[in-house]
Amino acid sequence: MASPPEASLLPESLLDRGTLLLGKDSLGQPGLEGPSSSTFPRASPPPAAPIEAPPKTWKNLFSPSSNLDSALQFFEPSIVYWIARAKPPPKVCAKGALKWEHALVAFLVGKKLPTPKVREVLLRKWGQVGAFSFHTVSNGVFLIKFDNGQARYWVMENGPWDIWGYHIALRKWTKGMSLKLEECSSILV
Repeated sequence: MASPPEASLLPESLLDRGTLLLGKDSLGQPGLEGPSSSTFPRASPPPAAPIEAPPKTWKNLFSPSSNLDSALQFFEPSIVYWIARAKPPPKVCAKGALKWEHALVAFLVGKKLPTPKVREVLLRKWGQVGAFSFHTVSNGVFLIKFDNGQARYWVMENGPWDIWGYHIALRKWTKGMSLKLEECSSILV
């Protein structure tokens, strides 16, 4: 059976199955009917979406908590040059400073090298002594946080260190110290 000219506009997969029938459209004009219901089984309804717990609201997230570790407190910000700055209480600052007590600040003197390469070289040189994490402060300034004080001590005592011939100046991190190379008035060599 030859297909009608309009059939050439339809996908071949429907034509090959012989599912198109000559008939009349909804206006009574001769044309094509769609696939017969016997050719395609009725589609089953989509599966029901799993029932999820309602999303948490902001009100619930910030309402008082019975868990003391997750309770939020408001601390009045300080204004510095008309900009609000967070000023945590001294107890919080002291607790945070303890996490960095075994850290070094590394200043790369001279050329600015790619951060991943600096990290890779230091990991090779110091990785056998102890574990450390590497943090970029700015271009050429890094914080290196050791897991213990002995590793930091070893690095400080076995210097000077360089990366590809460029000197790396090390200082023990202290609370409130400047992390800008330009503000360092003296560096041990």
